[in-house]
Amino acid sequence: MVRIIKTDNGQELIFEYAAGVLDEARRFMIEAQRQVNAQCKADIDLCEDIGGYLLIKDCGAAAMKPSARDKMRALLDDVMDDDGQHQQTMRSVSESQCAATVDMLKSFGLRGELIDHLERSCRTGGAQSNWSKLTNAVHFVNVDSGCSKSKMRLVRVAAGTQIPEHSHRSEEITLVLKGSMDDEFGHYEAGDLIVRQE
Repeated sequence: MVRIIKTDNGQELIFEYAAGVLDEARRFMIEAQRQVNAQCKADIDLCEDIGGYLLIKDCGAAAMKPSARDKMRALLDDVMDDDGQHQQTMRSVSESQCAATVDMLKSFGLRGELIDHLERSCRTGGAQSNWSKLTNAVHFVNVDSGCSKSKMRLVRVAAGTQIPEHSHRSEEITLVLKGSMDDEFGHYEAGDLIVRQE
């Protein structure tokens, strides 16, 4: 299975992602790992295949009203139209820090719901657009994941930098998107997910 470092419940995150029961922040993290880590994608695909098989095996097909498909298409059309109306707005702020952050993540190969969420936040002003400085070599931006129980933060660290010692009162999940990092427990490459308890 996928390399998830130093955790008792790391594989549960994969199962919960495949089952669709993770909160937004954790779901964004696992989706991002799925995109940058081929083994993670394979593990999730396997979990989804098994889950789909069990659903088909144990559950009959649900009956749907004849109008259900048309209603769903109308809802999707509304969403697509809304996104189309805002494309010009997004381009007009392409020089902003918010749009630059999204572009940086796209350059790492990230796509999907996290990027869509950040782009919507950029358009509506809901995202913190400026990076804050922890030290001269460590910058961060908070991301509103839409979940009050979890906080999400993008952290940019200059090569060769030592992160200041810190603690946290709950689970901390770190996904290395680019480069590598070391700590007292080991060495981590892009695509590694590190889960630390309190």
